[in-house]
Amino acid sequence: MREGIEKNIVIDDMHPETFEKLLDYLYTEKTPFIANADDAIELLVAANTFDLERLKKLCEKFLVSSI
Repeated sequence: MREGIEKNIVIDDMHPETFEKLLDYLYTEKTPFIANADDAIELLVAANTFDLERLKKLCEKFLVSSI
């Protein structure tokens, strides 16, 4: 890359907080804090997008337990 040129990646289909949880999970593999069903659903969609099976299962477990 040439010096002085910045490249940005725009992810506009999820909230920044969800992406932050996703990144934290990727780097630490710790279960993210899920406050409510809406958070779980959004994180589940993100996990599905990036093919993160374990995170998907964690979100599904949260949703089932909240029924």
